[in-house]
Amino acid sequence: QQQQQQQPQETQEKQPQEQPPEEQDKVESAAKREKTAEQEETQQPAPLVEPVAAALPPAASESGPAAPTPKEQQQKAARAARHQQHDEALTLLAAGNFDSLLIAMRNELLPVLRQLLPLLAGGRPFVVFSQYLEPLVECAGELRPLAVNVRVTESWLRDYQVLPHRTHPMNNMTSCSGYLLSGTTRLLDS
Repeated sequence: QQQQQQQPQETQEKQPQEQPPEEQDKVESAAKREKTAEQEETQQPAPLVEPVAAALPPAASESGPAAPTPKEQQQKAARAARHQQHDEALTLLAAGNFDSLLIAMRNELLPVLRQLLPLLAGGRPFVVFSQYLEPLVECAGELRPLAVNVRVTESWLRDYQVLPHRTHPMNNMTSCSGYLLSGTTRLLDS
């Protein structure tokens, strides 16, 4: 009798319970998602770029870095010399007390002038050239407390042809001109 009672229980466990079709679809789709997630995890993506060692010639990749060529050595020496000159220029600039200042720029003169003018020693001249008048007029207004004899002048020169009973401007003249801002720094009380 016990065997007979166990057999119906076993058959009940083996038979899946009937579920509504909507829930069966949900279970099946969840199972499919789990399988695809597992497959994606096991697959490794293909490398986007081939390793560098594969692209190098066999001699270079096996023996390490190749000896620099004479041209590369010259370039390295020139680069080191440029860095040394740059460092020396920065040291001189930091020391200040320059004798004069000449600037030729197209735009944004005032910030540059504000940074470089304090590096001049007192009573030293400065000149700024620009193709346009407006930036120089703006700089002149800012420099009046820091400098004396601040002037803005035009650099265009008109040549005249002088002949007996005939004086007139030259027919062939260049149109290249600009404006100059000049002045002298004030002596600062120390």
